[in-house]
Amino acid sequence: MIWFRLPPGYFPVDLEDLDDWQERLTAATALLQDATEPPEAPGTATLRRLLGSLTEHGVTYAAFGLHPSEAGTFCVSLLSVAEVDTRAPGPAAAAARCALALAGAGAGLVRERALVHLTCGTPAALVTSLLPDGTFQARLAVARPAGPEAVLMDLTTPAAEQAAGYTDILLAVGQTVAFTDPDAPTAPRSQGSRLDELM
Repeated sequence: MIWFRLPPGYFPVDLEDLDDWQERLTAATALLQDATEPPEAPGTATLRRLLGSLTEHGVTYAAFGLHPSEAGTFCVSLLSVAEVDTRAPGPAAAAARCALALAGAGAGLVRERALVHLTCGTPAALVTSLLPDGTFQARLAVARPAGPEAVLMDLTTPAAEQAAGYTDILLAVGQTVAFTDPDAPTAPRSQGSRLDELM
């Protein structure tokens, strides 16, 4: 399992009913614009195409983002989470192997490659790129605490001019990643033995 917090402006997508996102996008846009029939946000067609391919890529979670732009319209983005078996001998190698694969063929114009430190403490790598169709994508590979698996978090948007802001959003999500339930009650500390105090 993996836990993380969704940033403001993101709305989960029901992967069992991909038509759900269009209804939620319209409702969210109407709420933000205070309009009953809001115009379609620029980039919605790109989002629609991306959502259609989610199940082929092993995505286990997805959410769309809707944020106002300086031009008075809205920028859309898609956050997705998938599990990747890197077949690496350990967590550090898993993050490195995943990063190399992300920056390889088909990644478009790679802008940034970096190892990042997350609060969960496991190795992680960030790769950002401009895809051939002009879409911006930031990808964060977070190694699981043990084994060859990594969690792959993608943030994709047609608003390539907002690349730095979307990279910051993905890194902020990454900082909330946990591999144990952060809301689970913690076991009370044992009082120990009186003998311990005397030693």
